Amino acid sequence: MGVNGLYGLSGSGLDIESMVKAGMLSKQNQYDKMYKKEVKNEWLKQGFNEIYTSLNTFKYTTLSDYKMQSNMNAMGAESSNTSAVKVTANGSAVAMSHNVTVNSMSSNAYLLTNGEIQHQAEPSTYSYDGVNYKTRKDNPDGTVTLTKSDGTTKAVSAANAKNVKPNYGITLQNVVLYKIEEIQDDATDAEGNPIKKTRTDEDGNKWYKVYYSDDPHDFAEVKGNDTAIAFIVQDNNDDPATMVTAERSKQTVHYTFEDLVGGKTLNDLAADIKNLNTNVVASYDATNGAFSIYNKESGSDAAVKLTMGSMNNVQTGGDKLAAVLFNNLQLGKSADGYLGEAEKFYSGSQTRAEMKTIGTIDYANTEAGAARTGKLKDIVLTDIQVATQDDEGNPFVDGEGNPVEKYKITKADGSTAFVGKEDTALNFKVKYGEKEKEFSLTYSALANDGVRGIVDLINNGFKDNGLTASYDEVNGFSLTGLGGSALTVTMGTGEDENHLTKEFFNRLNISETTFIDGGSVTVQPEISPSTGISGAEGSITIDGRTYTDVKDNRITVSGVTYSLLNKGDATVAVTQDTDKIIENVKKFVEDYNKILDDLTKKYNTKPSGDYEPLSKTQEASMTQEQIDKWTEKAKEGLFYHNDILRDLISDLRDAIMTPVQSVHSGYNSASAIGITSSNNQGHLELDVDKLKKALAADPDCVYEIFASDQDTYTDAARKDRYSYMAKDDYNNRGIANRLYFNAVTDGIKKVEDFAGVLPDSNDQSSLGLLITQLKDRMTNFKKMMDDYQTQLYKRYDALETMIASLNSQYNTLFGGQQ
Repeated sequence: MGVNGLYGLSGSGLDIESMVKAGMLSKQNQYDKMYKKEVKNEWLKQGFNEIYTSLNTFKYTTLSDYKMQSNMNAMGAESSNTSAVKVTANGSAVAMSHNVTVNSMSSNAYLLTNGEIQHQAEPSTYSYDGVNYKTRKDNPDGTVTLTKSDGTTKAVSAANAKNVKPNYGITLQNVVLYKIEEIQDDATDAEGNPIKKTRTDEDGNKWYKVYYSDDPHDFAEVKGNDTAIAFIVQDNNDDPATMVTAERSKQTVHYTFEDLVGGKTLNDLAADIKNLNTNVVASYDATNGAFSIYNKESGSDAAVKLTMGSMNNVQTGGDKLAAVLFNNLQLGKSADGYLGEAEKFYSGSQTRAEMKTIGTIDYANTEAGAARTGKLKDIVLTDIQVATQDDEGNPFVDGEGNPVEKYKITKADGSTAFVGKEDTALNFKVKYGEKEKEFSLTYSALANDGVRGIVDLINNGFKDNGLTASYDEVNGFSLTGLGGSALTVTMGTGEDENHLTKEFFNRLNISETTFIDGGSVTVQPEISPSTGISGAEGSITIDGRTYTDVKDNRITVSGVTYSLLNKGDATVAVTQDTDKIIENVKKFVEDYNKILDDLTKKYNTKPSGDYEPLSKTQEASMTQEQIDKWTEKAKEGLFYHNDILRDLISDLRDAIMTPVQSVHSGYNSASAIGITSSNNQGHLELDVDKLKKALAADPDCVYEIFASDQDTYTDAARKDRYSYMAKDDYNNRGIANRLYFNAVTDGIKKVEDFAGVLPDSNDQSSLGLLITQLKDRMTNFKKMMDDYQTQLYKRYDALETMIASLNSQYNTLFGGQQ
């Protein structure tokens, strides 16, 4: 049985498998030649990819160091008074002395607990002499009795009473609230038994009763998701009113009452301030019981500014407890290294847009007691009476002749009029945020309702929108929006010329504003009170000139950087750092030799003629160690006398050996400062003594030889810069710039065009296209080989069939006799 047919049935004894293999041998040899060529080009591409990587590293990492003035013209500086000022010099500094006076230090905006953090809650425990106690009792004689949880007591003398310390923990809840507890309402279970049930709203949020102090009347009922604490953190002195809503939101710290119940701590507060991504940072020191807030930057523009409230476009609250929080943290301002007294923070009810009675309501009805009734009619009318007939005695009738009642009204100016009970007396619109509502009241309502009737109408119309109306006999009327939006009231015209809307609002004495028919009055939100502190710039006098804008206690003048430490005088001496320059030149020679020697070795290594890439068949008969050793030898000489490497090596050597014409001194070449080639391969050596002599004669020579003309190309148009750099300015350019802009850049481009930047052959590089073509030829040739092998088997199958047929005929003729 053959692979592709039947044979051996004739008894011919032919080895068909061997005959097919022999027939395929020449084809396999042709395929192996293509395979080896493709593998060799793959190796070549990989080798060029490695050269590309090393050239890029040399250009963008290594050469950049030798273009820097700080390296090739290194300067050193020394201060005569390092307790006042420390100094460093860069390559642009001039060797000379400077007289320096530090006048003042720059400072950061800084708030720190001054004294002890206060708490609204009572202490959870007391500590004395390293032991915790549950309760404390102050005795009339000044002594203190401490009691543990197990009932044992400890007597503390009057002299040591001050050493008994209360323990509050570090939760925000204890700082801002006396206590907080769930509200339990009376209810019944499924069987009708009385139980207590936690009050929740329709969304499942719990209700709490929060006590602000130990006064049992000083409490409020709140929902868990209501805002408890909200404040804005700024690192500048800008007016919070100019901040857009998105900015305010990003710089707002916000806690709900549920957050407080959940155990938010002073550490959380510090972290949340830090995470706002401003320059303001906060921290809590539990050991010393101190909270601090500071700006990382110094100067008068760098501030720590805290505004109570969130100022979002929805009602949030949170300003009251924010003020309590910061007041209890006892934050004092730090200036000139000293901490001032604790600041006072105030609640501002967020952004309050408010229209309210200024002074008192101007009642038209001045009879005794009229003002205290709070009736709408008393504000705008001196009198209103039910009337059935006019002044001439004519009865009032409807359209069908039926008698009706009207009102006779007497206005403040003494004029009178008859109006229908259902005629419009007051008509106005209120707009707050995106919501606008219109309100109308009849004369019947005017005659019978109080101001609180309007209050209820407005509050119901703007429920959950942040706008509330209120009225009391002492403070008068107010419309207050706490959501950061403008508040607008527009007078309606009504259906009756006698409507009293304008008169009503003017007599309410709203914010010293005059209302007119059909007119609108808008009140913009006010920003809640802010407290802040700014840093300060430092001042230094250098050679008689005073610089007053020193930030972060650091300033650079004429290449010298001054670090301010304390007030005081100093003399600063700037000298050239010859040792550093020499070390950098040595390092350049090493870096240059490393890449040049590697390229030269590749270029000069001859291939080993007896070694070629192995075919798959050859590899099958070898061990992995044998394969690796063979492959290593076969890769030798891949770059022998390669044109790209030849040009690159030549360009590298020319960049070093060509004099720099822009240097107008005798030290205008690498050889003049001791850099020479030790052999015909271009390997460099450095004569340190010659370099020292050159630096002594011309301190700028090293920097000029390496980095001359590195900026002049920027005057050329962008599209022409490369040509300008590569050609017109080559002789004037320093050797580091020649290498950077010419030799290495040209080499990188040639390598990229020929071999691409990665091993992938689908990169459209010349070598990549060649490899792709070889792979396609191999694929097609392999298919032809398979077809050819199939034909060989078919031929031998036919031969076997023919021999079997002849044997059959023979047996028939001769009866199987031999």
